[in-house]
Amino acid sequence: GRDEILHAARAFARDCAAGEQDADALTEEGFSRYLYSCGLPDPDLLIRPGGEKRISNYLLWQCAYSEFYFCDTLWPDFTEKEFDKALIAYQHRERRFGGLKQEKQK
Repeated sequence: GRDEILHAARAFARDCAAGEQDADALTEEGFSRYLYSCGLPDPDLLIRPGGEKRISNYLLWQCAYSEFYFCDTLWPDFTEKEFDKALIAYQHRERRFGGLKQEKQK
């Protein structure tokens, strides 16, 4: 969450001060190397059970282009059937990775 991003920014700033990094050359991929999840792929789908429609400061950087599935089922009651429903909903999504929906050609 926010703490992870702050930790990564501080680590990057320390490396810049030590001459090990160039702030002007920083990319998203380069910054991602400072996150706790370094080396792991970003999630394609985030499932949020329990009826809450928020991500609660969870994987803020990594979920930038994730698809979200919210359901009312509480986590202890989350079954394989609920998981299948989430996957089916995900299969019907148009992944745009931050882009706008493209209009269909006439």
